[in-house]
Amino acid sequence: MPGKIIALVGPSGVGKNYAKQAIKKQFPLLLELTVYTTRPKRPSDGLDRKTDIATEDFLKMKKDSQLIATHQPFGTQGDWYGFSQKQIDEMLINNKIILTEIHPDNIPLFKKLYSDQVFIIALIAKNEYLKYNLKLRNSEKETDKTLRLNRAAQEIESIRKMQKEKLINSLLEINWNNRDKLSELVVNEVMQEIRPLIEQENKLKFK
Repeated sequence: MPGKIIALVGPSGVGKNYAKQAIKKQFPLLLELTVYTTRPKRPSDGLDRKTDIATEDFLKMKKDSQLIATHQPFGTQGDWYGFSQKQIDEMLINNKIILTEIHPDNIPLFKKLYSDQVFIIALIAKNEYLKYNLKLRNSEKETDKTLRLNRAAQEIESIRKMQKEKLINSLLEINWNNRDKLSELVVNEVMQEIRPLIEQENKLKFK
């Protein structure tokens, strides 16, 4: 069975973490990638986050090519994020199905490196919807919320462009009418993509 990456992408406040938890609950076989970041730990962070990395240490790992898709989504004064390519490659070689979040800026890189092995689900929403969710989350300063909202418009524009370029496999627009169905929507998308892989694995097990 070939490995697969299920990647969620979208602006802050759109519900990526909520969607990810719903997918994990429905498909416990999925494994999460570790996101390396200099950002402080949040209460909602799980084992998929390695937080509070000193900037000096992060940049050394970046220079030594230990991390890929390294970026500062909120500008040069913001926190760094990245992934371990070794972890990704080992999981795929071992035919694992991976669940993760990626930034819109890193979609072309993931598609270039992993092609059809990565299935990208993009979540977008209007500004007022994102603003409401960020207020509920209450994990950032007001200045950080404003920065995230300003950045969201650029990210959504980029996502729409990449959808037209066929770099995004599924685009879901979240609003007040389908808010309660977010779990169902993303689970259905994942099911359609990984069902053939699960069925293939089961056939191999019972041969």
